[in-house]
Amino acid sequence: MFVFLITLLLGGCGGTKLLSADTDTPVTHHTDGGVGTGTDADTGTSENSGADSSSDTGTKPGPDTGPDTGPEAGTDSGTAQPIHVEAKEWTGDARIIAIGDNHADLSQAQRALQIAQVINENLVWIGKDTIVVQTGDVIDRGTEEREVIDFYERLRPEAAAAGGQIINMNGNHEIMTAQGDYRYMQENACAAFSSLPGLDTSNPAFENLTSDCKKRAAAFWPGGPYAKIIADWPMVVVLDKTVFVHGGLHQKHIDYGIDKINEMTRAWLLGEGELDTDMVGGGTAVYSVDWDRTYSSNTLLPEETICAAAKNVLDQLGADRMVMGHTVQTRIIGFCDGRIVRIDVGMAEYYGGNIEVLEIIDGRVTVLVDTL
Repeated sequence: MFVFLITLLLGGCGGTKLLSADTDTPVTHHTDGGVGTGTDADTGTSENSGADSSSDTGTKPGPDTGPDTGPEAGTDSGTAQPIHVEAKEWTGDARIIAIGDNHADLSQAQRALQIAQVINENLVWIGKDTIVVQTGDVIDRGTEEREVIDFYERLRPEAAAAGGQIINMNGNHEIMTAQGDYRYMQENACAAFSSLPGLDTSNPAFENLTSDCKKRAAAFWPGGPYAKIIADWPMVVVLDKTVFVHGGLHQKHIDYGIDKINEMTRAWLLGEGELDTDMVGGGTAVYSVDWDRTYSSNTLLPEETICAAAKNVLDQLGADRMVMGHTVQTRIIGFCDGRIVRIDVGMAEYYGGNIEVLEIIDGRVTVLVDTL
């Protein structure tokens, strides 16, 4: 496997900046030591490059379909709530791998991990103490939902035994499915859930679904077996100087509390609480953390507004960058002088995109690209 490296050592990382702030064109470093200038940098102007015309515009049919614009751009000030690193204490020299939206494509999920050199050709963990963060949306649009989730769940203890960690996060599609929004479900994905025992398919929300898809819906309904799995997937993760989120993080989320957002969503998925849709699952119009596109699109707000919002949030958290998925780009790019890194490259078969993986080591940010 030949991996093509694009070093992005972004602004605020304590080193030489290799990313042009006005062109978003990175310097590229080949594994043979050669250096060249990237010429295919994404302008970041497309909400869903390569997507169909029915882009995600809300979590429920009908309401909340307004554009992701408005007065609340996250630029007001406030005090950050305490946050903690999920599951293990941060070690400053750890290697972090970030992977964007997968949308139920098992082979692409596995290939991304191979490009990151954390699994081998036998799909066994070789990543030692690497931390892998997958920023959500492993379901919908594709047909291998259960297979992808089961693969990550099988790999998770292998990583932990070696001192590593896999952090799957929830995206808007996980939350949508648990809310009963099946617009992006693929009929062929449902059969994989048909063997699950003890599912209650009598819920009126499943009325218009086929038998197999009722079982899939029941599996993800709060309290269902797969809802309980994704209940352990956070909405927001902060590792040292990097914030990971599916959509975007704003002032109101900091005021509410990052830990509280994660705990509230977990309780809801377990069937033990209510979901505050102003924070999670509310669609683009309310800047919920899983739906927000403020930072992942250049078309919604002026650049200075986007960058001011990002700086405000990151300064309060003591972080250098925010990494998000959700909006398809043609490649991984940095924006706002490196404070924003967009990693959804449409890797799933649905989009036909290439696989790119983000690597962070001691503040050095690199894009790993498979050239095969």
